[in-house]
Amino acid sequence: MGMEGFVGRKADLDFLESLYRAVPQSCAIYGRKRLGKTALLQKFCEYKRHIYISGFNGPRSECLRNIEESVHRFTNEEEHFDDVDELFDRLKTICVKRTVVILDNYSELLNQFQHLYGEITRFLSRDIKSTKILLIACDTDGSIFGRITNPKEIRPMNYLECVGFHPEFGPAQQLQAYAIVGGTPAYQHLLIGSPEEVIRSQFIGKMSVFSLEAESIVSELSSKSDCDKILYAMASGAETLKEIQSKSGLTSSQCQKAIAEMENRGMVFRDHSDFDERNWLCGFSSNILKFYYTVITRCRLGDDFFSEEKAFARALIAMDSYLSDVFRSICREYIRIHYDNASVGKIHGGGASGPDVEYVSVARDAEGKRVTICSLSRFRGDPMDMRDLRRLQNGSRKLRIEHAPLFMLFSGCGFADDLRETAGSKGDVVLLTLEDMYEPLALEAQE
Repeated sequence: MGMEGFVGRKADLDFLESLYRAVPQSCAIYGRKRLGKTALLQKFCEYKRHIYISGFNGPRSECLRNIEESVHRFTNEEEHFDDVDELFDRLKTICVKRTVVILDNYSELLNQFQHLYGEITRFLSRDIKSTKILLIACDTDGSIFGRITNPKEIRPMNYLECVGFHPEFGPAQQLQAYAIVGGTPAYQHLLIGSPEEVIRSQFIGKMSVFSLEAESIVSELSSKSDCDKILYAMASGAETLKEIQSKSGLTSSQCQKAIAEMENRGMVFRDHSDFDERNWLCGFSSNILKFYYTVITRCRLGDDFFSEEKAFARALIAMDSYLSDVFRSICREYIRIHYDNASVGKIHGGGASGPDVEYVSVARDAEGKRVTICSLSRFRGDPMDMRDLRRLQNGSRKLRIEHAPLFMLFSGCGFADDLRETAGSKGDVVLLTLEDMYEPLALEAQE
C-alpha cells in the first residue's frame, strides 16, 4: 500500500497527479473532519519535493516559527521571517524544481495572518507563473479559498474502497464494518477486531469511543437540540419533510434550517423522490451517526437498569433490520460505481409489500449509451424469484420510461433457479449477490 495504513483514494491521487504534471497550478482540497485529507496529501507527496505548512490555534509568533521550521526542513538552511509575506519571496527562490507547497488547516493560517489572503492572491496572479509550484490549500470549509483554483472535495469512501482496511473480512463482515462506521478512514482504522466485538467495546457504554464521537459530531452544531430530534425521527423511519416534522415535533422552518446545516456538514443528504425536485427525501450520509441513532441509542435506553451485556444482545437483534437498510444503500453505490453519471432517485411509497421499484437510476453504460436501471433489493428472507422480477417489470411500466430499462436485482439471500434461468437468457436482467458486489475490489485487495 505504500505509506503504511493508506487505503484507496485512487481517483483523488490521479487528480492531484494531473495537476502536478501541469505546474504551476493551485488546488483547494476540502471536506469534513476525519476523512483523511492530510493522509491523502502525505501519500501524494511520498516521493516528491514538498513543503508542508500547517496552521494552528496558537500564538501568532509560534505560527510564524512553525512556518520557518517547515521551510527549514525543505532547505536545511536557517530560515527567518519577520512576517508571513516573506514566505512567498522565499518560495520563488527555492522552488526552482517542481515542488508541492501545502497550506494545511488553511482557515487557521488566515485567522493568524490577516493579510495572508491578499498575499496569496497576489502570488497566484503575479508570481506563480515563474515557478514550478503546485500550491495546495486544505481545510474543512470549501468557501474560503478565493483565487485558489481546481477545487476538490474529499468525500467518504464508498463501500468497495473500504475493503482495503480489513482484507481479512469476508463480504458479510465487510458489510457489517461499513454499516457501523461508514467510509470515514479514521473510523475504519479504529475498527479493530470483528464488527461484533467493536459494537460491544466501542459503542455500548457511555464512555465508548465511537458513541462519544457520534455525540461530539452533533454537539458542534448550532441547532444541536433540533438536529438531535430530527436524527431520532430519521432513525425511526421518517424521510419526507412532513414525516420528519411529525415525528420531531418541530416546525417546517426549524426542520429545513437544521437539515440544511447537517447537509452542509456531510451528516445527511437530500434525495429526490420520483425525480421531483420539490419532493425530497432525507437520509443519513454518515453511517456512524445512522448506526448510533438507529441501533445504539435504542439499545441503551434504561441502561441504569439493564446491563451492558443485555444492551449488546439487543444491538445484535436490531442489527438485522439495520443491515437490510445499509444493504439497500450499497446497492445504490454499486450502480454509481459501475455506471457513469448515475443519478439515483428513490420511488417512495408502495403497498404493504413495499414499492414495486425501489430505485430508478439514469446513467450511461461502458459504451456511453443512456440507460435506465430499475432496481429492487432484499437482504434477508427467501431467495428472490420470478415474482420479484415481475414486480419490478410491472412497476417500471407505471414510471413511463421512454426506452426499455435494465432490471437489476440485488440479493443477500440468493436467487431461485427459475429466476437465474430467466436472467441467463435475457440481457436486460442482472442478478447480483453480496459476493458479486464485493468481488472486484476484494480480489484487488488480496493482490
